[in-house]
Amino acid sequence: MFFVLRFLVRFLILAVPLYLFERLDLFALQDLEAKQVSYILNLLGQESEVVYVNNIPSIVYQGRGIGIIGACTGYRSFFALVALILAVPKVSWKKRKLGVLLALPSIYIFNLMRLVSTVLLSQFIEFQVIHDYLWIYGMTFLVLLLWLFWLKL
Repeated sequence: MFFVLRFLVRFLILAVPLYLFERLDLFALQDLEAKQVSYILNLLGQESEVVYVNNIPSIVYQGRGIGIIGACTGYRSFFALVALILAVPKVSWKKRKLGVLLALPSIYIFNLMRLVSTVLLSQFIEFQVIHDYLWIYGMTFLVLLLWLFWLKL
């Protein structure tokens, strides 16, 4: 019981930077991801471009624009995974470092896949369904899956 309580307290404390990060300007990351998603779509033969609406990078695909705001960059999933990794008691710092080093590229790549699939699926399924249900739960599941994988290393 003490182990679980200690884990939960540590996780909550480590989650604090997530809220501090909310105040940062993520335009450069938003822009990079929008351009990468558009590039991937074009590689797949799906014509798209990046435009800026109210200084928000937006992917235009089949006449519709999807804005890439700060929350779309996957930073919340990254911070949640790092907090989970660092909150586990009685784990070596070597294993923690490995987990954090693997977390960033893993979340980044999965987030790009999430954005590409959201753009593609939005032509068949309502955007809000994909965004609010499939991927909010999907990314939460992914973070937990990556954390469980790390625990087994």
